[in-house]
Amino acid sequence: DIIVADDKNTHYNLEMQVKNKENPDTDTYVLPKRSRYYQALLDIDLLQ
Repeated sequence: DIIVADDKNTHYNLEMQVKNKENPDTDTYVLPKRSRYYQALLDIDLLQ
């Protein structure tokens, strides 16, 4: 996973995981939640 900012202060979140695996405990897929988690980390930095 990579989080970068360019010279115009645009932030990017690059996910290396491309398979959307199912969590056996909850029967939900992990990639959308994982992506949203990392997006939230970017949001926190931008809100401060």
